[in-house]
Amino acid sequence: MQEKRQNPRSRPGTKIKVYDRDTNELFGYLADISTHGMMLIGERTVTRDGVYRLKIEFPFTIQGEQEINFEAESMWCRNDPESYYSKAGFRLNNLSESDQEIIEEFIKTVEYENISTMYKT
Repeated sequence: MQEKRQNPRSRPGTKIKVYDRDTNELFGYLADISTHGMMLIGERTVTRDGVYRLKIEFPFTIQGEQEINFEAESMWCRNDPESYYSKAGFRLNNLSESDQEIIEEFIKTVEYENISTMYKT
């Protein structure tokens, strides 16, 4: 299958929780992210083309923020028949410039931590 993504995504080295902003319930865990999209893994059923109001809680402060709020449109969803989990790909909609900068900084930090961990003895 040909990759349609224009921006490569980064994978966090730790579990990053993503919540439904309306219910404050866990929506899923961040599998990868770019400033344009993300993949989540979770138990929740996701509707293709559904638009969700979400927030990511970071394990550290970025530009004075511990979380960002955004809308995400589901582009695809696949259920794992051997578990309760599903994977879903989302396009991030209407991100403010400051939220894009926060995501970029988060990606740089996560990439640095992943590389640093590879070289620890």
